Amino acid sequence: MQDRTDDSIREWMTLNFPNENTGSIPLALGLEEAFIGVITTEMIAVYDYEKCILALMGQGMEHDEAVDWFHINTLGSSIDPQSPFYVDVMEIKKGDL
Repeated sequence: MQDRTDDSIREWMTLNFPNENTGSIPLALGLEEAFIGVITTEMIAVYDYEKCILALMGQGMEHDEAVDWFHINTLGSSIDPQSPFYVDVMEIKKGDL
């Protein structure tokens, strides 16, 4: 997905999961570039934690401010059982194993 937007994410979900009501899946507004997929068993949006921080920094925040804002306003406000998941993706480089 290039130049992710709320609309392009919903279009991708509709194409990939045509039998699901993807229009009701909560998305993280302003963090579209960090979207990495869905948990298919529950139809929950999934975002890359580090990319979320980078997206907030791209909106003008310093790193520490972005981390604090994300933890308070995003992670701290996830009360819906279908709220997005945020994963810290482990990168494995050749030779690490």
